[in-house]
Amino acid sequence: MFFAELLGWFLMDLKKKVLVIDDDKITHKVISKALLDKFDVYSAFDGKAGILEASQESPQVILLDVEMPGMNGYEVCDALKNQASTKDIPVVFLSSRSSLRERMLGYEVGADDYLTKPASAEIIQAKLKKLTERVELQTELSTKAKSAEQTALQAIAGSSELGKAIRFVESSFSLTSYSELASKLFELLEGLGLKCCLLFKTDAGDECFTQGRGVASPLEQDLMKMLHSEQRFYDFGCRTQVNYPSVALLVKNMPLDNRENYGRIKDLIPFVLAASDEKVRILNTEHALREQAANLSRSVDAVKTTLKEITSNMQGNQEAVTQVVRDMLDKLEMALPKMGLEDDQESYIIQSVDTAFASAAALIDQNTGLKASLEGVIRLLSYLTDEQNQILETAIHTTPSQTDDGASLSDIELF
Repeated sequence: MFFAELLGWFLMDLKKKVLVIDDDKITHKVISKALLDKFDVYSAFDGKAGILEASQESPQVILLDVEMPGMNGYEVCDALKNQASTKDIPVVFLSSRSSLRERMLGYEVGADDYLTKPASAEIIQAKLKKLTERVELQTELSTKAKSAEQTALQAIAGSSELGKAIRFVESSFSLTSYSELASKLFELLEGLGLKCCLLFKTDAGDECFTQGRGVASPLEQDLMKMLHSEQRFYDFGCRTQVNYPSVALLVKNMPLDNRENYGRIKDLIPFVLAASDEKVRILNTEHALREQAANLSRSVDAVKTTLKEITSNMQGNQEAVTQVVRDMLDKLEMALPKMGLEDDQESYIIQSVDTAFASAAALIDQNTGLKASLEGVIRLLSYLTDEQNQILETAIHTTPSQTDDGASLSDIELF
């Protein structure tokens, strides 16, 4: 018996509500008798009471008399259709008149159907069945439309976020420092409503950044470094650290209450960090190349200085040797006539001196050629140094796609 009563209460709860607004009590009794098995019938005997009852009970259908004292049916229907809580409730007019004019008036104030009094129970039930089915269908379609709208909004949001992420990757090509990369990355993440800390593993050591203050706190730095050896995603509370070989990102406010946003963010961050990780690797390579180029330039400068000194010394020695030979010849020219030598002795001395002078001249000529060779080596080293610096600058500053035209990442909505 208890279960039968419980089933009866349940079935009663499933009944649709019908509000009858009519000043004729007999009409109320007839309609209540016709609908009682399948509908919960509520009654109101004038327009104002009907509007109040409709606002409180939210019936599925309203049966409304046209001719009533005070507010007539058209005025009541117009009031119901202009009230937010009742504007979507179907209204069926009840009238003893059924002319085209009455129907047009009912249509103009928003009625859904028109019944001519007296109407049989079968006709009333059929009309209400059809109307309630239409309301249920509209409700179902509205629910599906809202779901589709929500899905579309999520897809648009995802597309917008992906467009911003792609823009970030494109703009990262032209960045020249870790701080610039951190700033661009924070700009993107702030657009997603995220608060983050960032760790870069560089050749010069770890560099940490955070939004606003510029440098992460010591505790944040320690946590990020300790978690960097863990798996790709490390979740604790509303925080998540995402790890790549050269980059770690600590998100401090993951949207745990919104699973759609949470999922999109977890899909988007790896895409962005993979590009950031590659950029950090490139910056590390650029730094190493710059250091190598600087060291090479310093070495070349030292070699050039040494060669210039050697060339200068050779020139000085060459001039000194030339001067010594000339002085010796001058002295011989002055001394030989006074020495009283035989002709053959004088000839021998002069011949020996000529031979020595010729040998010295040959050595001087060789030094001159060597000097020219050393000067050529200096010019070659200068050219190679300039060429390497030019190649280095070209390699560093020329990227596959420089699209950073000054636009902010927040300007991108769709891609």
